[in-house]
Amino acid sequence: YEKITAKDPTDSDSWLMLGRLHKIAQNSVASEKAYKKVLELDPENEDAMTGLAMVYSDLGDAKAATDMLRRVTDKNPSMRTLAALATAYEQMRDYGLAAETLRKALTLSPDNFELKRALAQNLMLAEKPDEALDIYLALAKAEPKDVQVRLRISQLYRQQRKFDKAREASDRAKELDPENLEIRYNEVNLLDAEGRYDEAIATLNQILDVTAKSKYDPPERSNRVIFLERLGLLYRSREQYDKAAQAFRSIGELDPDLGARAAAQVMETYRLAKDYAKAEREAEAAYSKYPDDRTVTLIRASVLADIGKTDPAATSLKKLLRGKDDRETYVSLAQVYDKAKRYGEMSQMLDAAEKLSSTPEEQEGIVFMRGAMFERMKKYADAEVQFRKVLAMNPKSASALNYLGYMLADRNVRLQEAY
Repeated sequence: YEKITAKDPTDSDSWLMLGRLHKIAQNSVASEKAYKKVLELDPENEDAMTGLAMVYSDLGDAKAATDMLRRVTDKNPSMRTLAALATAYEQMRDYGLAAETLRKALTLSPDNFELKRALAQNLMLAEKPDEALDIYLALAKAEPKDVQVRLRISQLYRQQRKFDKAREASDRAKELDPENLEIRYNEVNLLDAEGRYDEAIATLNQILDVTAKSKYDPPERSNRVIFLERLGLLYRSREQYDKAAQAFRSIGELDPDLGARAAAQVMETYRLAKDYAKAEREAEAAYSKYPDDRTVTLIRASVLADIGKTDPAATSLKKLLRGKDDRETYVSLAQVYDKAKRYGEMSQMLDAAEKLSSTPEEQEGIVFMRGAMFERMKKYADAEVQFRKVLAMNPKSASALNYLGYMLADRNVRLQEAY
C-alpha cells in the first residue's frame, strides 16, 4: 500500500487502508498521516475521521478524539460512531456526555444489551443513581443470570442506604458466582456502610487469607493492594493503629514500587493516633528512603508541624514549589503555619493558593480555611464574612454551617440563628 500511494497519491482508498494497517501495527504517527491524507482528498470521509479519532484516543488525546467523532456523528450518526464517541467521553471522565451519547445510540438499536449496560454505568458515574438503577433493574429482568448487573444494583442500593435490598442483590450475585472477588469485596463495603466494622474487617481478612499465594501476577497483585489498603483504613477507623500500620507495610512488601505510598500511610496512621514518637520515627525513615516523593514530604511536614518543628516542616515543603502542584503545597504550608499560630505567614500562603485555585471546590476550600484562621485569631466578624462566602458558593456546606453555628453559640449571640 505504501508503493500504491507513492505511485498514485490521489488513491484515497489505499491511503485509508494504509492508515488502518499502521494503526494495527501501533505506528500512530504514520497512521495519523495516512488518515489526514484521506481527509485532504475527501474531507467528509467518515471512515478516515473515525480512524483518526481512534488514533487520537490511543495517544491519550481524548479531546481531539471527541472533536473528530462529533464531526462524524453530527453528519451521519451510527451506532458504531456514537459508541466510540461515548468511549472518548469516558476517557475524559465526562460521564454525563457519555450517557447522553449512549442514549442517542440506543435510539438506533433499542434492544442492545451492552449499550444499556454502558449507559447505566455512565449514569452511575455521573452521580445519577436513580436513573442508573432503573436501567439495571430492567436489565436484571431481561438477563437474570448477569452477575455484574446484580452487583451494580447492590452498589446503588448501598449508596441509597437501602441495605436490605443491597444485600438481596449481593446475595443473588454471590449465588451466581461464589468465587468472584468483586462480589466478595462488595460484601466488605456493605458491612462497612451498615456500621458493622468488625465484620467488615473479618470478611476482608478472610478474602486476603483465601487468596494468599507465594507469587502473584499483576492483576492479582493490584487486587491485593486494594484489599490491604482498605484493611488498613478499616483498622484505622477502629483506632487499631498498629494493625493498620502493618496492613499498610504489607503493601510495600508486596510491591516495592508502592513503598513510598505505603510508608506515607504508616506515617499518617501514627500521626492520627497522636503517637508522635512513632510518627516522627517513621517520617524520618521514609524521608531518608524516598526524599523525592511528594506525598512522603507532605505528610512528614504535617508530623513535624504537629510536634512543633515548624521551620523544618516549612523548609521541606518550600522545596516542592516548582511550578507544578504548587497549590497543594501552599495549602500544606498554610496548615503548618496554622498549627504554629503564625497567622501572618498562613495568610500569605492562603493568598498564594487562592491564585492557583481554578475550580469552585478549590476556591471554597481556601475561603473556609481563611474563615477558620480568623476565628482562631478571635476576629469573629471577619471569620463570619468568610463562612458566608462559603455558603454563597455552596449553601449545603456542612462544615461551614457547623463552624458558623458554633461560632455564634459559643459566644452566646444570635442563638436562634445559630440553632
